[in-house]
Amino acid sequence: MISLNITVNGMDEIVIGLKAFGAEGYKALQKGLAWAAEETDKEAHKLLTGPKTPGSYPVTVKTGNLRRLLDFVPPGQTKTSGDLTWTAGPLQAKVYNSAQYSRVIHEGEGSSKKYGKRPFLTDALDKVMGGGLFAQHMSGELDEALKESFG
Repeated sequence: MISLNITVNGMDEIVIGLKAFGAEGYKALQKGLAWAAEETDKEAHKLLTGPKTPGSYPVTVKTGNLRRLLDFVPPGQTKTSGDLTWTAGPLQAKVYNSAQYSRVIHEGEGSSKKYGKRPFLTDALDKVMGGGLFAQHMSGELDEALKESFG
């Protein structure tokens, strides 16, 4: 099992600033975090759809468990996978893989040591958060919050 928390640096300052928007600013931040989690999930799925070559990256599909057990939790929600429960705080989102061997593949440990790290979650998150995608999406969410709050 492996999971990533998606939060924003300087969250306390952002929340204080969003109070001027009222409830709409807080909702905008939650929507942005939910979007980041969903997009990270989509990108990670792509990195779990590799060729039939053992040890390849994107990761080879054998049974489909890594893709099937990959999911995300939007802010303020909880999901259960098997005997595991994943909870995201009100200003946090999570992306997780509940396959028992997901960490082994992600970190290149144990039976995957000979192949090295295949960091499907962190690479997916880097793609979503890097390059301005998240900032661009949040800008749109905040524009909508402004319209809702101030007309």
